[in-house]
Order: sequence, then C-alpha cells, then structure tokens
Amino acid sequence: MNNSLIPRAQRILKRMRCGRMLFCFDFDGTLSDIVKNPDKAQPVKNGEKSVERLAALKGCIVCVISGRRIYDLKKRFKVKNIIYCGNHGAEIQGR
Repeated sequence: MNNSLIPRAQRILKRMRCGRMLFCFDFDGTLSDIVKNPDKAQPVKNGEKSVERLAALKGCIVCVISGRRIYDLKKRFKVKNIIYCGNHGAEIQGR
C-alpha cells in the first residue's frame, strides 16, 4: 500500500464541502497479495500501518471488505477504528 495516499487524502478532505470520505479496500489482492492457499494470506508490508494512519485522519472512514468471514478477516488484519465487511457485505462490524 502506497503511503502517498495519506497526503492526497488530506488535500482532498480540505477541499470537500462535506469534509468526509469513505475508503473501501478489498483484503485479498489489495491489502494482501493473492496466494494459492487463502489460509496463508497476510497483509502487505506496512498495509496495517497505512490503513491505521488513514483511519486516524479527521473525516476519513475506512472499510475493509472481503469474501472472508469477519472473524477470519480480523484474525489477519488487525486495525481498530475501521469498518470490517465480511461475506461480501453480509457481515458488518466496527467503527
């Protein structure tokens, strides 16, 4: 995950009238690499830290979406103060 997203988000938030933005990221293939065995999927380097920093920005809401069950997703990606959306939207927890 590219850390240049943080300064860009800050600039956009300053220009927006509502002052809020929603960022949605898929876990498999975005916040983790695609692997042959889904049980071995882990966050990309600095992925959790970047999402944590983004979620800490005033006006930013972050959601991690997955086809995985929420318990499985939260076991692999441990960030507080975000929304977790599992089972393609059937399960929602957080924030």
